[in-house]
Amino acid sequence: MKRAAPDVKFHIFALAVSLLWMPFASAQPDASTHGETAELAPLISGLGNRLVVQTVAPSWAVLCAMARPTFTWHDRDLIWVEDDADGRPVFRLDRAWRYRDGSGRVQWVLLGIRDGEWDEAFGQVMGDNLEGRPRLVAGKPTSDHGSGDYVLVLETDDRCGTVYEVGWQKLMANGTSLAIEERRIYFRRTREGGWELLGEGPAEGHGKTGPGESHQTRSVPRVVWTGDPACSCRIEFLLEHRDYRWATEADGQIFNRELPPVTVRYEHAALDSASRQLKLRDAPTVSP
Repeated sequence: MKRAAPDVKFHIFALAVSLLWMPFASAQPDASTHGETAELAPLISGLGNRLVVQTVAPSWAVLCAMARPTFTWHDRDLIWVEDDADGRPVFRLDRAWRYRDGSGRVQWVLLGIRDGEWDEAFGQVMGDNLEGRPRLVAGKPTSDHGSGDYVLVLETDDRCGTVYEVGWQKLMANGTSLAIEERRIYFRRTREGGWELLGEGPAEGHGKTGPGESHQTRSVPRVVWTGDPACSCRIEFLLEHRDYRWATEADGQIFNRELPPVTVRYEHAALDSASRQLKLRDAPTVSP
């Protein structure tokens, strides 16, 4: 009897794991009913000096079956939640990519990074997420380089449990904008200890928008409980958009100095936990 060719065995393995994944997949967020927008993972053409494949699978479904996340989101994000020895939540987040290996076959992978010089391959993932291990903090971190990855208690209710905000910062974008985007994902821990993915709020961040100009977006969330038996909630956001212009003076030396914002614009948004839909509630208002 002839042995199956490697590609045949590979596809048989993929089919078997996909079948095993089906009951688990049905418990994950459904893009068609929960306000989730599926994304096609970008195709990585090479690893270069810094990128390392941590997990490889023939499809998204098989990747999830192997990794067993607590939640999936956007058909790219994998999220694990567990408790540490003291009962505090521990989150881990990762983002899937498609990778064309040396044989030309496209596979789904989770990537890691190692020390090394920047190269074009690493530029493929800049401006996007890699693995995040946020830590529980008492207040949102502040830094010129972004808030980083963090877990923050947003609201606690005696009947409905605790709402957490998880910050997951993307790598700085490739290019001269120096743009940083910070994602905000929300979870509820029930009084019984279960977990619910509420959805994703507006991103925060900052970056250059042109010569001598920059922009910053900040978000302030507030939890509003609906009072229904299912403990549904609405997370309301006040978004503040600030536009800056930088003054450059040349008198033997050149230096940059940040001026007060030229314009400040405000928006209101709301995230509904039942539908996981994020909607803007009104048009931006501008203050001089």
